[in-house]
Amino acid sequence: MNKPAFCSFASKAIRWVGREFKDFLIGDKPSLAVPLIIFGIAGVMLLLNIHCGKNSPTGNCKTKIAIGNNCWKGLSHQHVIDGINYGWVTVGSTGEYEVAAGRHTIEIKHSQTDKACTDSNPIIPECKTSSLQCSY
Repeated sequence: MNKPAFCSFASKAIRWVGREFKDFLIGDKPSLAVPLIIFGIAGVMLLLNIHCGKNSPTGNCKTKIAIGNNCWKGLSHQHVIDGINYGWVTVGSTGEYEVAAGRHTIEIKHSQTDKACTDSNPIIPECKTSSLQCSY
């Protein structure tokens, strides 16, 4: 999953601030850096919460796959995502599943036969719901 460059920079900044604060606590020379570090920590945490939190699965958004069953033969479909069976969906219904952002292998099987549709390997974007349909 690709994060914005800012998130990577902020993560590195937090690690640097932690090292500086540790050196201050262990060292014997107080400096002006400590108040700056404390305000830096607060600022970085605020920016991460505002920017990165709302654009990642750990924030308030959800990444999902919605798989619809439009089977003209009236058969139920079994949905298998990355080798995990997510269950059966009847004709005219849609199964909606929360997943990690990125590439997934999706298999749709019939209750009476093996494959209902050709396997697909979509890349699911972060914080979006991607829809697939099988009309076999």
